[in-house]
Amino acid sequence: MPDGYSVPENAELYAINALPPDETARFERAWSDLDGESYAAVTADIVGTREALARLSALQAVEPPAQLRARIVNLANDGPESPPIPIDRHRRRLVMRMALAAAAAVI
Repeated sequence: MPDGYSVPENAELYAINALPPDETARFERAWSDLDGESYAAVTADIVGTREALARLSALQAVEPPAQLRARIVNLANDGPESPPIPIDRHRRRLVMRMALAAAAAVI
């Protein structure tokens, strides 16, 4: 981007949702402006970071005590249903491009 914003340097922070909302929006705009190869590379970094964290989480996971689990399930079942969250057109396009780039990286 002309203002010197570096998408690759912020990809890992984006992957772990560590950017504030305004910075997230800035990242997503800059990311969507990248050329195909750069876009795919950043997408692969984000996917890789999220996969690594998921594996790490799985290694550290512990079964919650039965009483705690039952309390949470009861609270969830008794609470009001949340309305669906609308996704704006820009975010939907970004998600689709990310999914396609991830699929291309796998192939």
